[in-house]
Amino acid sequence: MHSFNNHPGVAVHRPWGRVALALAVALVSLALQGCITTAVIIMSQIDLPPVCHSLSTPEQATLERCGGYKPGELLTKDVNIAFASACPLTNFARNKATWNGLPELIALGADPALCSQAPLQAMAAAQACPDFAALSPDVREAVRWLARNDPQSVSGPVLHMLTCPSARQAGLTPVVPEWLAAGQLAPDRVDFSVLSSVHPASLNDPWVDTLLVSGHVVRTAVAMDATGYEHALATGDVATLRWWTQRAPELVHRVPAHSASHLPWVPLARIMTPSFTRDDAACEASARFLLTHGADPKAVLPEDRGQTVKDYTARVRPSLLALLAQDRWVPMPPETAHLAPKARALMATAATPPPPAPAAAAAVTVPQTPRPVTSPAVPAQIARALHD
Repeated sequence: MHSFNNHPGVAVHRPWGRVALALAVALVSLALQGCITTAVIIMSQIDLPPVCHSLSTPEQATLERCGGYKPGELLTKDVNIAFASACPLTNFARNKATWNGLPELIALGADPALCSQAPLQAMAAAQACPDFAALSPDVREAVRWLARNDPQSVSGPVLHMLTCPSARQAGLTPVVPEWLAAGQLAPDRVDFSVLSSVHPASLNDPWVDTLLVSGHVVRTAVAMDATGYEHALATGDVATLRWWTQRAPELVHRVPAHSASHLPWVPLARIMTPSFTRDDAACEASARFLLTHGADPKAVLPEDRGQTVKDYTARVRPSLLALLAQDRWVPMPPETAHLAPKARALMATAATPPPPAPAAAAAVTVPQTPRPVTSPAVPAQIARALHD
């Protein structure tokens, strides 16, 4: 009798082979199960973005992956639902891509009073001086409406934005005299330096003289926030330097410290610091202005009593040392011809400005007819645009 296992050419199947195959299959199965489990764990830990249809319509409008803003897709029930730690108005104002949605939000009832950050403050943080002329009329009207109806808009960054050249060209700057007439810029009502916040392009407007005679003082403004004067020094803006020093001549020599933990500083030394004024031409323009108006190259630095401005310049900006060495600089008196008579008289006598006038009295001095701040009604221009 022949055994099948001994037949020539036939594979021999032994019990241990079948066991090994079974073990291999089991190990592969266990390995695959482990990978699947690991994958499930990893996927559960990934914070996947929510699907668009689960978000409010304003939030969808701020996301490119959800299609961005499209007119007519915002729902009234959503316009005051906060997301990304801000109200919809503020979120739209943060990004230029959604500025054209501000009119629709306002028309549907978005309330800036529900915003922890003013929408216009968010816009000013995004762009200090947006190109308002490039925006549609209804968007400019939305900006004007927010400035008039949101008290939080009365702030340094927004004031600077609304007085910049683009805002002037677009007709938005007159909102600021309205704030003044309504008493919203009274010295005892603001916690920022109003004069330092005004853009240099608007410093010679008549309403700025009204600020001066209503209680705002240049010296106090610079002591609180010197950025306006510093910017003029850094850029060689002689016209703006003249505006500040005509009203506070001592600023040519020294700027007061803004807190007890800081020291006063010497403008002629500050502009020589390379990190402060990188442009040599701007530095020279500011230096010539300061020297012409009495700045002393031999003045001692408050932070280093053993060093003068000239010593410091020789070390950090030797190319301008020859300019300081000239002896032809003759101090010139402040020029005050263009000032309003009352402001000029105050400066001539060094009198202390009178206390802030009541809102009714201040309104008389404002050249533009003030528009009182009323209930936040939707601008007719915005409503018509949406209806059309």
